[in-house]
Amino acid sequence: MNKISLFAFLLISGYLSAQSLTNNGASITINSGASLTINGDFENLDDGSIDNSGDIYLTGDWANDATSGNLLQGTLGTVIFNGASTQTVGGTSQTWFNNIDLESDASLAATTSVSGQVQLSSSSLSLNNSHLILENTANISGANSIDYIIADGNGRLIQEVGNSNVYFPIGTSTSFVPIMLNNSGITDNYGVRVFEDVLDGGSSGTTIPEIDNCVNMSWDVFEQTNGGSDLSITTYWSNANQG
Repeated sequence: MNKISLFAFLLISGYLSAQSLTNNGASITINSGASLTINGDFENLDDGSIDNSGDIYLTGDWANDATSGNLLQGTLGTVIFNGASTQTVGGTSQTWFNNIDLESDASLAATTSVSGQVQLSSSSLSLNNSHLILENTANISGANSIDYIIADGNGRLIQEVGNSNVYFPIGTSTSFVPIMLNNSGITDNYGVRVFEDVLDGGSSGTTIPEIDNCVNMSWDVFEQTNGGSDLSITTYWSNANQG
């Protein structure tokens, strides 16, 4: 397999393709209308940076292992994940995407932020134990009962909630069970995950005796700043989730 390692500066104004790419501290600029295709994995090392105003196509995994810097923060481009199997977004450091387009299933292994759009193109995103943070300008498109955010681990979908409905298209690996939040109090960030069970301690403990008469799902809602909220919650489930 051919592999490109960058140590200096790369400017892309047209089209560039690589089998895999390791950024060893270089500054990569992708102009508007240009694209970088990586037919393999991408790894960012040694404080490498990317100014992406175009498109990055990736068939492998994304790993940000830089020790400082906010990778992709403030950029305007899109990263398209179009691998043949589940792709991982991870590394030891967080990545700040503008837009991500998931044309294949993906899985988080590090906290990830999005300021533009998460496009689910016949795909799902598993959070596992990592958070997906949507900045207040961001949204999720393409979610439905098959393609959604799988949030049945410790990872949460985090969004800002004010005095309007905010939809969290989440579910477990087997069930789409979204939730809607509306906060008529002080605007705050809320993180939500969901799991199949109803426990006597809320998010811990043992299954309640009345489980056969309940919706067999628990939505765990976390408020970033305690106090000042007046939250309305609407949950959704199917008949298959009922006891």
